[in-house]
Amino acid sequence: YSAQDAYSGSSYIVSVTTYNPYYYTTSEEQFFDDLKEEYIDERDTTYINTRLSISGYPALELEKKSHDGLNVYRIQHVLRYNKHYTLLVHAPREWLHTPTMDKFFTSFALLPTDSTGSLFTKKTQRLSADLLSGDSAIQNRAARAVYSSDFYSEDIPFLYEVLRRPSFDDNKDFRSVRTSLLRTLRSTYDSTTIPFLRELYPTLNDTLDLRDFLLQTLASYRTEEALTLMTDFLTTLPRNDSMEHYNPFSFIPKTNTT
Repeated sequence: YSAQDAYSGSSYIVSVTTYNPYYYTTSEEQFFDDLKEEYIDERDTTYINTRLSISGYPALELEKKSHDGLNVYRIQHVLRYNKHYTLLVHAPREWLHTPTMDKFFTSFALLPTDSTGSLFTKKTQRLSADLLSGDSAIQNRAARAVYSSDFYSEDIPFLYEVLRRPSFDDNKDFRSVRTSLLRTLRSTYDSTTIPFLRELYPTLNDTLDLRDFLLQTLASYRTEEALTLMTDFLTTLPRNDSMEHYNPFSFIPKTNTT
């Protein structure tokens, strides 16, 4: 919803975002901190942020001036289960906290509803199950979620499980699921990851360039162990033409110096 007040020159906007069933964030604090980063930048030297409760649901209110100081933004974010409501007014600064603006915010209310899930509960088990669903619509929804999801160290067993599933390569809609997760392993990994990649590499279908992505993942670690494994792969296992540009010595591993 959006409307313009011609008299004051103010803009009023209401929007709602419904998060996918697999979305996860660690806490309310993290959710609202992320919103503050999205709406407030380093040039916003004058702003107010206040935690609220609206209709019993957690909320955040932000106020800030435009960079020229002539206008103001007043924003309320309300989180109800998997829905995020945003109320925003952009107005000349003299209209901040006028009765008209205040009424826009105080008249907003949400009716009680049954829970539709929490953003603060990990959903990797559901994501894994839905990727194997016999329902193509559920499978495709889960695959899209893989591309947009953030994964953490506790999700590493899930990443390994999905990467071991060659059946995804037979589905044109899923071919990039495993490449996406190989990219994820460049930033989300632990001491088990390089042994896992050693096990995985010979099983990959190199016509889909999955081995290329795995080698790039190894290169990103920049360690002696990763360099040794890359050298082993490139000198002992068959490779396709697209791998000719890989030089196992093209990066310098991290070393401790004194």
